[in-house]
Amino acid sequence: MTKKRDIKSPASVLQRLRNACVDGQSVKNAQVLFVLERILARVARSPYQDRLVLKGGILLYLMLRQWVRPTEDLDFLAISLPSESLGQILTEILAVDAEDGLVFDTAGMTYEDIREDTGYPCRRYKVPYRFGARHAHFIKLDMSFGDPVTPGPQAIEVHPILADFQGGRVLGYPMETLLAEKVETLVVRGLSNTRSKDIFDLWVLARTRTDLHLAPIGLALAATAAYRGTSGKLEGAALLPSFCQDPRQAQLWKAFARGKGLAVPDFPEVMAAVQVFVAPMVAMAIHDGNDRSWDPGTAQWQ
Repeated sequence: MTKKRDIKSPASVLQRLRNACVDGQSVKNAQVLFVLERILARVARSPYQDRLVLKGGILLYLMLRQWVRPTEDLDFLAISLPSESLGQILTEILAVDAEDGLVFDTAGMTYEDIREDTGYPCRRYKVPYRFGARHAHFIKLDMSFGDPVTPGPQAIEVHPILADFQGGRVLGYPMETLLAEKVETLVVRGLSNTRSKDIFDLWVLARTRTDLHLAPIGLALAATAAYRGTSGKLEGAALLPSFCQDPRQAQLWKAFARGKGLAVPDFPEVMAAVQVFVAPMVAMAIHDGNDRSWDPGTAQWQ
């Protein structure tokens, strides 16, 4: 009698991930995405499903249902969770049996309090895990605190890469807050900005989204700036044109694209498109005004 193949064994999963690579994914990126997805499946099954709000690159992937840039960590906003309890909470979440063969060594979990490259506090956890490997790999989980979510968290479906694994539903940033945090950081930091990934994300969203409206984005941006104490600095949107020809920003862009394996236009072209996309958001946050909708076909607010 032939022994039935275990399609969820590490060896089988790794081979199936190789076969499932799409949208320019490397095998390594697909494996990391699988691990991130399985952590989200655990969050969805945990008592903390409504206390951890997903943000960052994996949220963009789930929203767009498209692999736009590699990401290697998970970012959450922790709601009403004391920082001193986060380690125990993560231990509980990662102990959830999601029937996927992943084993997280929470006894070896470490953390550090950092200031994100946005300049705001964050606690970063580094967790060893194994998936059919002799040596441990590591995954990073970043927890931030306090940021407003406007108009409020939304349900995000986790669609597994491999269909026979269970996904789930988690809370995530709405598009308005995702945009607001990226725009606030870009505008306030000006030419000192080092987050090329935010510029890339804004460029991708400008090319793909047909459901964006200025009024709610302006409200979210105003709320984010008020919380961060940067409302007066939003006038710095006037600095955006200088990005286009800034040599340092161009170098950062090239390094980012090369490091992520992305085929993208030159920086001046991308930044010019981002400027058209972002400037009206800032104007709406500062002055209010008439609501308009974004048309990616014409690359204009109408």
